[in-house]
Amino acid sequence: MKFAIIRILIFALPLFFLSMGAQAQPANDNFAQSTNVFGQSGELLLDNTGATKQASEPNHASNAGGATIWVTLNGIGGRVFVDTEGSEIDTLLATYTGNSVNTLNLLNENDDRDPGSIPAQGNRTVASRASTSRTFFDVVGIPYRIAIDGKNGAQGKIRLRWRSQNLGPLTQGVAAVSPSARAVQIGNLVSAFATMINAGAVTANNCALGFTLGLPLDAFFFQTTDPLTNAPVGTANTPVNIAPGAAQSFVFSFTPSAALNGEPVEIAYRCDNMGVVAAIEGVNTFQLTATVNPTPDLVSISATPDGDGIVKIPVGGAAAFSVAAINIGSNGTITFRSIASDATLPLLIFVCETDNAGACMQPPAASVNALFGTNESRTFSIFLNNTDNTPIVLDPAKTRAVAEFLVNGQVVGATSVAVQTVP
Repeated sequence: MKFAIIRILIFALPLFFLSMGAQAQPANDNFAQSTNVFGQSGELLLDNTGATKQASEPNHASNAGGATIWVTLNGIGGRVFVDTEGSEIDTLLATYTGNSVNTLNLLNENDDRDPGSIPAQGNRTVASRASTSRTFFDVVGIPYRIAIDGKNGAQGKIRLRWRSQNLGPLTQGVAAVSPSARAVQIGNLVSAFATMINAGAVTANNCALGFTLGLPLDAFFFQTTDPLTNAPVGTANTPVNIAPGAAQSFVFSFTPSAALNGEPVEIAYRCDNMGVVAAIEGVNTFQLTATVNPTPDLVSISATPDGDGIVKIPVGGAAAFSVAAINIGSNGTITFRSIASDATLPLLIFVCETDNAGACMQPPAASVNALFGTNESRTFSIFLNNTDNTPIVLDPAKTRAVAEFLVNGQVVGATSVAVQTVP
């Protein structure tokens, strides 16, 4: 894949320090110094580092928090949707009316926008960055107070968005990323492709890509592509509209500035009138390893027998899918394996490397090692056995088989397919 990458510098939020070296409180730390905003929609980049909790302040979303900042919405009407999608930290969000911190009237509150939406894979943990918040409330023209806190006192960069439904109905979207994992040396550009689908009945306006704040990633870039060739089209870093039921493909890229060990990078899929796209690890997130020294970097794709991304296993039987990969990084010995996205799935999985005819080059096993040269391609087969006759209901977000390439335990490439049993 050859294409020109245009880089932009991502806006960096400044940190302010007191003369004695302690972290200063944000200007909107207290209710009385709330940040006033106007307009039917908008977005703020905030930071609650150094924020406190006032003595008479309630808990937000049933959590003690401890680092609240305040925003007041003025001159807005209708049903208003508010979220912290794209924030660095696990947030708490609550909306109120009232003229002081001890006379607040709660309208709505939220902790996790999509609890449990990112299933852990293997022994990896769920990225806390998925635990952002969203809520809504109905307004009649008076000021509305928004409290944004860090869960259990978390502090960091926060992205706050709001939108009035007076601007028109919301649509809903889904998304996917390919490949789902890469590995690069720190300071090198990494890129992948994403597809956003407008699953609603109205046009999705001004759709763009972004990523979660707080990761050591610079120069985020996106551009629409031709889905048949992957070639960039249109103008770099320019939002586009997506018609109802239609899909738009993008290329995106960024440069890691510090080491990352298989960090799930949550891509933000934003349209002016689209609800938050739930993050699903291995489907629409991007797993990144960044290393000090050169590393193998496997770009991989998977193929299922029906070509629909779903492996259909007879109940109590077996089925297979295939994976092809090219190493665009340095030479290295790769461990290839496949695991279930949910360890409780009744699956026994074996893998093998295959020759040009698609035949296994060794007996299938739990994993296989292969020496990958730079720009070398290899193919593999994955065999899935439904071990105890327990049906697997299709749930593409959760019932998946993940194919991984590892170097010393670090993921340097991955792809996945959905799994279900059939009679």
